[in-house]
Amino acid sequence: GDDFDSKWLMVSGNMDGQIMLWEVSTDKGPPQAPKQTIKDAHSGAVRSLLWVEVGGERMVVSSSFDGSIATWKLDANVATLKESERKSLVDARCTECSAKKTAHKGAVTTLAFVGAFDVAEVSLQPTKSKMVIASGSEDGAVKLWDVTTGDLVSTVITCNMGVCSLAWLTNPFNQTTQAEIADGVGAWLACGVGDNTIVLVDPKTGEVIATVRGHDG
Repeated sequence: GDDFDSKWLMVSGNMDGQIMLWEVSTDKGPPQAPKQTIKDAHSGAVRSLLWVEVGGERMVVSSSFDGSIATWKLDANVATLKESERKSLVDARCTECSAKKTAHKGAVTTLAFVGAFDVAEVSLQPTKSKMVIASGSEDGAVKLWDVTTGDLVSTVITCNMGVCSLAWLTNPFNQTTQAEIADGVGAWLACGVGDNTIVLVDPKTGEVIATVRGHDG
């Protein structure tokens, strides 16, 4: 209804490639069944899901073991995802993606929200016109994507093993305002890699800031 707020929606994915939308209410207890099930969301297991907002419109970004990243717009009037408006950011099976060298060469294992940036500028200075996410894959690559257009912004780094997780961190050595921090200025990207290391990288330049070791598994 008109009083719908997406903070009361939860999205999940499973090994069958399905995406499920759940309506959560504090006064009704845990949901007993999903509000919506998209059975053919991906041809492989769903690995990562993000809520983002672009131009005032909420959407879900999903990634999968099938090597693809997709976006799903939310119909706020009925609180469901618009299956017919599925948009593929990248697909490992896509000939055009492979030709342009934009596709990951393996499962897309993790996604991270980056922020609103002007992707036309190398410096990635913040604006409200572009929404950028990061993806990591078992091919070791970390890429930035413009959710609005579906374009590849850059390949930040290619690690020596698969990337398991990503996190956007504030650079503690940068003198930035709270507003700039919220927009991702002066930030690092932390990449959890399959060799049990965490690689901190500058997303603007691809420079490795540090490699943290110490995990046993």
